[in-house]
Amino acid sequence: MSIPVLTAPLLDPGAARERLELPEGLSLAEIVSQALPGLLAADRSQLRVMLVSPTGAAVIEPRFWHVTRPKAGVQVVIRLVPGKGGARSILLAVVAVAALALAPAAAGLIGVTSKFGVA
Repeated sequence: MSIPVLTAPLLDPGAARERLELPEGLSLAEIVSQALPGLLAADRSQLRVMLVSPTGAAVIEPRFWHVTRPKAGVQVVIRLVPGKGGARSILLAVVAVAALALAPAAAGLIGVTSKFGVA
């Protein structure tokens, strides 16, 4: 039997997704190593590993990865999550995108009408 593995190694879960089938019996640490071979040990702290089955889902802490072995019928989902400064970076990106979207309307409200001024 095999274990389905879904990786989303970028902050956008829809980008760079990859599906793998790995043999049953591997530990989560081995699965992470095979699914993301170029990942440094320090970068693993920014991963979230979940076990998903028809009965529910559970996040497994990194300290248990070496002893946790998923059974057949359980999917492993590996996602990158923002680190300490990650949430701030994401918020700044959202604010920047919103500012670009709202700039023409705001410019009209304050009386700027030239294309150069709106830009």
